[in-house]
Parts: sequence; C-alpha cells; structure tokens
Amino acid sequence: MSNDFLQFCKSIAIHGASTKDYHKRYEILKISGILERPNSEMSGVQCYDAQCNIQNLIKQLKVISGKKNINCDRCSLVNNEYLNLLSPNMKIIGAKGFTKEILEEEIHKYISTKQELCNSCDHYIETIYEVEPHIFIDVDLLGYYGDANCKISSIPTTIMIYKNQFSLLGIVDFIGNSILEVNQTMGHYTAYIRRSDNWEHHDDLKKKTRRVSSEQIINPHILIYVMM
Repeated sequence: MSNDFLQFCKSIAIHGASTKDYHKRYEILKISGILERPNSEMSGVQCYDAQCNIQNLIKQLKVISGKKNINCDRCSLVNNEYLNLLSPNMKIIGAKGFTKEILEEEIHKYISTKQELCNSCDHYIETIYEVEPHIFIDVDLLGYYGDANCKISSIPTTIMIYKNQFSLLGIVDFIGNSILEVNQTMGHYTAYIRRSDNWEHHDDLKKKTRRVSSEQIINPHILIYVMM
C-alpha cells in the first residue's frame, strides 16, 4: 500500500535530510489535516496548531501496521479493519521485562486468531490478523507499569512474527513530564534511527544529527520494525 509518509521516510533514510525534505514534511502534515489553522488576529501571520501525540499522528497519516480480517459464514459479512499500531500488553511486559521473548509473545497474543461476535448477526466468528512488512509497536504505556526509561540496547533488535523476522530500525522517543500526568503531559518527540549497528539521534531542536551509544537512556513510545 503506497503511503506518502512512508515514501518520505524511505527517502530520508537513503539520501539523508535536506531543507527540501522539511518543506515536504510540512506539506504531508498539512494535507493530512493534522495542522489545523486557528483563528488569528495578527494580520499576515499564519499559525498552525501542531499539538498531537504520536499515536494520533500515525493514525492521521494512515500508516498501516496490520489488518484484521472478519468473515462471517452465517450472514456473509466481510470486513477488514486496518491497524495503525500493534499494541501488546505493556502491563505484562513491564512486569516480566522488555525482552525479545516477552515482546514476541505479547505481540502474538495481540494478533492471534480470536473468537468474536459478528456485529451483524451476533454469531461467533474467527478474526484473522495479518501484518505489514513494516510495523509500528505502541509501547508508551510502559511508564504506567514499569520504568518508562530504558537503554536502547534493552530493546530487541530483531523479533519473529508469523515465522518472519523483523528488524528494529527506529524508535520514537518522548522527552517531557511523566505519562502518569495524563491531563498535563507536555514534551517533545525525537527519533533514534539504526543504521547497521550504529544509532543516530534526530531532534528538530538540534542543528545536526548526532551518533549515540546503544547505552543511551530513552523513553520509547513507538518501536518501528521492518521485515527482513
């Protein structure tokens, strides 16, 4: 499935960022409707509201991590629900540890075939999940059930899903106050990008990208894996 945002990310990954790319990013966000223009009393000044959490941003950009297939034999209902994010049980991960085995186990639970009621005829049917070659995993609730901060090296660099191996290529990190302060959470998102075995830190508030150690302490909100 073609997606302007993913093509934009691919271009930066291959060629690096430029001033032109920053303009392209603005256009993608503007077209998606994320940047809403509020009323402004200042003549000649255009203001855009860029307040948004990363989960809503991914949904608005229509990034697809998987698909939920529903097919009812009784009433012939066929429906596909697209999944922007995969959301494993962070309570269990927080309690057992952020390991490859635990993360794989909780993702498989999330996308395993389930018995659900058909919305049309109330008959129990099986729902089957598929995943895309790129997946976005929502881990920001880690702060509710454990230590929100961890080392980059503690996050599994590879995971297996449906016998396919996925490689960790990016992490969306949050810098700000505690996620427990839901009504007043404010902060700034940055990104960590993995190139070979090296990590780069991309921060809009910094002039340059910098290389960081895998021992860097971060507060991960989204993990980005790509099928190898």
